[in-house]
Amino acid sequence: MDGVAQADVPILPLAIFAQFSLVFGDAPTDTSLLTVLLHRNANEVMLSAIATEYAKGRLLLIGAIAASGHPDALRLFHSILSASASIPGAFPPVLVDVALDGRAHQKMHVDGGASTQVFL
Repeated sequence: MDGVAQADVPILPLAIFAQFSLVFGDAPTDTSLLTVLLHRNANEVMLSAIATEYAKGRLLLIGAIAASGHPDALRLFHSILSASASIPGAFPPVLVDVALDGRAHQKMHVDGGASTQVFL
């Protein structure tokens, strides 16, 4: 079964998120199992397919990363997908390695919806 077909199989949330105590972590759950799933299924083939669609003009917010050809593109792709599942207060943030002015830093990323209003 290829990566797309495997990723299409419904997965129970408990199979993705491990629970742990707030006393010992940043959040009540842990996305390490999701990270393993991403590394197994979101591969170079998927990244290439996204880059191809991005080159055709499709609006894919991760398309520029996929099309960059950078050697760390797949690692960044995994980090961004993990961060998109990191709902503040429920899941820990994802630290993404970046370089600025030749110095290494880490940026903390969470779900993009964190910047929108929660209450209507």
